[in-house]
Amino acid sequence: MQAITRFSATLKPESSFCKRCSCCICRCYDDNKDPNLRLTCTSDKPNKESYGMSCHLQCALSNQMSCILKGSHDVTLDGSFCCVSCEKINELMRTGRKQLLVAREARRVDILSVRISLAHRILTGTKVYMEMHKIVETALEILEIEAGPLDHVYARLMRGIMSRLSCGAEVQKLCSTAVECFDLKLSELFSSCEEKKEAPTCSLHFEECLPTSVVIVLEYKDKLLKNFLGCRLWHRISSTDYPEQPSFIVLRPEKRFKLENLTPSTEYSCKASIFRSTRV
Repeated sequence: MQAITRFSATLKPESSFCKRCSCCICRCYDDNKDPNLRLTCTSDKPNKESYGMSCHLQCALSNQMSCILKGSHDVTLDGSFCCVSCEKINELMRTGRKQLLVAREARRVDILSVRISLAHRILTGTKVYMEMHKIVETALEILEIEAGPLDHVYARLMRGIMSRLSCGAEVQKLCSTAVECFDLKLSELFSSCEEKKEAPTCSLHFEECLPTSVVIVLEYKDKLLKNFLGCRLWHRISSTDYPEQPSFIVLRPEKRFKLENLTPSTEYSCKASIFRSTRV
């Protein structure tokens, strides 16, 4: 007869729950097993050790320490959440996207309601994903007109099929639109980060400072792009706004120019904007 050996997870004495099976907020065992309804700390933020803790999405949305509730503890995490266990910052918006993908394919009213409600709560108060939030809010309002408040729908376990909802197709189409909106925004944010990485920068130095004039010297810090053209420079009295038109337009390779007709004993501010053939 073949011997059968059984293995079981062993909890350390200092651990009050299993981080793989239980929520680090409510400390309850997760019998759902749906990874889309959990948040796991996988941040690679330096200088902080991550213990790989996870929690229920519902628990995180209700816990001020996660900072998903905008403004909690004087911290605003737009599109991110703070691990309640180790305080590391993690990305959140892909979890919101997953809720909308499930809602888009839902065949039951309760599943559609829960997922749209979760996506809406994740987006509440956002400034970065405002367009996406408006789409999800519209879907939520349309659904509530026919099905009633979504939290009541879930509490009553209304497992009716989607085909009985006259607004079902419209709501799911809005879910698809919100996903597309998120993907577009993510692409824009990525492109913006890439542009910032490659954009040449410069610093301003002041020489020959006299009561009514000063010589400004541009010092370029990064390698210039091939189609780099020059720099626009504005100056103003610090208590006023910058004028619309620049004070100087400096074309490559010029780096020095003189500001004259300044008021003695007055504080001035300067700003520079590098430009090339395709963008500023």
